[in-house]
Amino acid sequence: MLSHSDHRYWAQRAETELTRARSASNEPARRAHHQLAAMYLNLVYGEQEGARIAENTHIQSTRI
Repeated sequence: MLSHSDHRYWAQRAETELTRARSASNEPARRAHHQLAAMYLNLVYGEQEGARIAENTHIQSTRI
């Protein structure tokens, strides 16, 4: 289980990757940022909840 500070860190990393995905100039870069965000969401919320969030934000869930 993540500590509160770890939770905040990985949640912020996911948000950063989503921002980068939105500003990416090509599809492969956009996809890579979405995959990183999905991995970070899985760390924060667990695989099932991370996958649900990823699906709702059009991110392909990725296992680590």
